[in-house]
Amino acid sequence: MPRLSMPDHDVRRMSTDSHLQSGASTPLAPYSQMPGGFASASVFDPSVLRHIRQHLVLRHIHQGLVLRHIRQHLVLNSISHLVLLHIRQHLVLNSIRQHLALNSIRRNR
Repeated sequence: MPRLSMPDHDVRRMSTDSHLQSGASTPLAPYSQMPGGFASASVFDPSVLRHIRQHLVLRHIHQGLVLRHIRQHLVLNSISHLVLLHIRQHLVLNSIRQHLALNSIRRNR
């Protein structure tokens, strides 16, 4: 079976999530290894901005996936509702046919 590969940003995201779940108060980041941590990197440093932009893009993608998932559930619920209505219609029609058949039998006696 072929092994699925995961993009680097997903691996970093997973390691950051597990780092936070382990009780750490701050996420892992490439600048945390620099002397002085984030304080030594300028907020306007292109690599810092690129890193922030990547996080924002990932968050936007994740929100889009969540919204699509919710829409799929809503569509499935509406489809199942339509299926139930259709089944109910069949049951009503069968009931009407049975009544007509009983009335026909009674008249023929």
